[in-house]
Amino acid sequence: MTFTPEDFKHLTFDPTPGDATATAAMGTKAPSTPLSELFDEAETQAFAKLKIHTIQDFLTYWPRKWNERGEYADIDECFDGEIITTGFTVEHATMKPLPSNPRRKMLIVHGVTDHDRDLSMTLFNAWTAKDDMVPGAHMTVSGELGTYKATRQLKKVEYDLDGDLLDRPMRTVYPGKAKVTPVWIEKRNAAILDPCAPLPEHLPETIRQAHGFPDYDTAVRHMHLPTTPQEALDAKARLTYDEALATQLALVSRRAGAHGDLSRPYPRRTEHEGFLDAYEKLLPYELTPGQCEAGEKIREALAQTTPMNALLLGDVGSGKTTVATRALLQVVDAGAQGAFIAPTAVLAEQHYNGLVSDLDGTGVVIDLLTGSMSAADQKAARARLKDGTTHIIVGTHAVLSTKTKFSCLGLVVVDEQHRFGVEQRNTLRDRYEITPHMLVMTATPIPQTIAMTVYGDLDTYELHGIPAGRKPIKSVVVPLQKEVWVERIWEVFADQITHGHQIFLVGHLINRSGDEKPTAEEGGGDYAPEEGPERPPSSTVYELADLARQKLPHARVGVLHGKMDAEDKQRIMAQYAAGELDILVSTTVIEVGVNVPNATIMAIWDADRFGAAQLHQLRGRVGRGQYDGLCLLVTSAPEDHPSRERLDAVASTLDGYEIAQLDLEQRREGDVLGSDQSGKTRMRLLNLSTGERIIRSARADAETILAGDPTLRHHPGLVAWLNTMLTPDELAACPWSTTKP
Repeated sequence: MTFTPEDFKHLTFDPTPGDATATAAMGTKAPSTPLSELFDEAETQAFAKLKIHTIQDFLTYWPRKWNERGEYADIDECFDGEIITTGFTVEHATMKPLPSNPRRKMLIVHGVTDHDRDLSMTLFNAWTAKDDMVPGAHMTVSGELGTYKATRQLKKVEYDLDGDLLDRPMRTVYPGKAKVTPVWIEKRNAAILDPCAPLPEHLPETIRQAHGFPDYDTAVRHMHLPTTPQEALDAKARLTYDEALATQLALVSRRAGAHGDLSRPYPRRTEHEGFLDAYEKLLPYELTPGQCEAGEKIREALAQTTPMNALLLGDVGSGKTTVATRALLQVVDAGAQGAFIAPTAVLAEQHYNGLVSDLDGTGVVIDLLTGSMSAADQKAARARLKDGTTHIIVGTHAVLSTKTKFSCLGLVVVDEQHRFGVEQRNTLRDRYEITPHMLVMTATPIPQTIAMTVYGDLDTYELHGIPAGRKPIKSVVVPLQKEVWVERIWEVFADQITHGHQIFLVGHLINRSGDEKPTAEEGGGDYAPEEGPERPPSSTVYELADLARQKLPHARVGVLHGKMDAEDKQRIMAQYAAGELDILVSTTVIEVGVNVPNATIMAIWDADRFGAAQLHQLRGRVGRGQYDGLCLLVTSAPEDHPSRERLDAVASTLDGYEIAQLDLEQRREGDVLGSDQSGKTRMRLLNLSTGERIIRSARADAETILAGDPTLRHHPGLVAWLNTMLTPDELAACPWSTTKP
């Protein structure tokens, strides 16, 4: 029987409590002991390839799964579908291409068992196994027994040349690398675990007993060396919960700390009309119920002496910027200043231009501050901000510089939170004795598990509905294999240009270096490879621009990507916004914030190389005016490639929450969360797509622990463990971070 993460999808916390006394006699070596004390130089170097240098490093090098050993048996006495183990001697082996993908190889091995019965095996790690499968080689093999054309065969094969793992009832399958195979690692796990001293318990005993968890030492040892499937399940339940608890302790602690800060209240002006009233009268549409509801919550939060620390969560095109603008003007009306921070200069300039246009005639003074501006312009902008002339500053990380001084900072709006680290988000707040209010916006909806795991220190305000006038976007998957469909793309482009509309054409890569390795845009578009048939190389934006000029010689084509000079980016974007370009060929630098109502088509080349949420965000750049929007998901992936299912799902719905959940289920958590949020060790076991119940349980326990001991003064073991689980930035933001065991 094989256990994978799917086995934990509906896991309940009711296993039999662990018993440390049941663990085999243990040694006295501390977890910090280097592996060089246990192994020779060659073996130590092999572990180093996996970044395993000490006993502690190995203890948290969790296995991918466990396989239950079958009985050592004569295959004539076994039925198809049974897991069996037998001795095996190789007669001959043949390398063959996979029928579904000729580029990949499989190894067909024929031989006889110890009971002199014919047996064949198919191995898909062919290049690793072929050197072992030489005629006359004898080994122990294990797998699922079957029959093919009257010949008995093994599937899901594991083999052991030495046979010294035969007596283990459970096989532990580790992630391997190059020649450091899972079997090589498994053969050495007992040599690491046995000398290790007992590991101290860090969970409060009441919580451990309430969940029925094994103690920490037992859980770690059973994770690596289980003797039964239940031991493996119990161990993973405990250690998965531990990851969730570490995250929630940090978030709950940080939230409690933020709520203890002092801020100035900024109630909405009522005695006479102010900037906010003037802005609302200029709005060309009525606010949606969702905008009104979220706006009311923010209005009330800004009127408190406790600083608002909130997340504004809404779908693409739901009008988050309007809600944020109203919040900024409420603060400005009360005599303070606001900061609107974006992750890129292009996005900051878009927000700046949008605010200048929307607030024209209101008297609100808006300034721009980015690192790409000249030193003189930056100095002048900072001077106006310091003396109070500027009401709202829009910018990038330059606003976070210590050179930037405010007359009275009241509210910080951070757009695109997933591109900012937690420490950057808090820099401005922490710099002032009177903490400014904080409003974080996300460009894409996120599942509850992400909200609880990444934004658990924020109050969440959800924004539903689409402002009047927004047109629905139709999405179509276009396979490059069908030439008639491809030609139709250019016909549609030509028709839209003839009618005076504009087109976004998004590519995955900027260019190719001399060694033909692609150069991806920083921060986007690099979707993790999937299992399945291989795909052709993706096109670069320059290749796409050349193709557009070839197909549409009269079209005005511009290129935009993140590695261009800031001045060039600003010029190209301004030309496109002014209607001076028909086609903008770009990387994902236009993923968020770009607002060109005249653009009607978003064509995404190599769409299979992007995540679902990113595709949803990109198509939100069209349909923003009075014209219908069309999104073309162009792909060279064959129909049986896993990514085609993702593209079909994106094309079938405009529900951003549904798409975000799909992205979470298909992508690794670290990819979804971003490196700043994924943490150092805490996401190795916790599956965010299926772990909501675990996270909620850990959240409740974290609140209970910190309610009784906010600094964890009485939980030194818990603090010591958290120091190994959390990043320095996470620890620094926690009130108990200086507590020592």
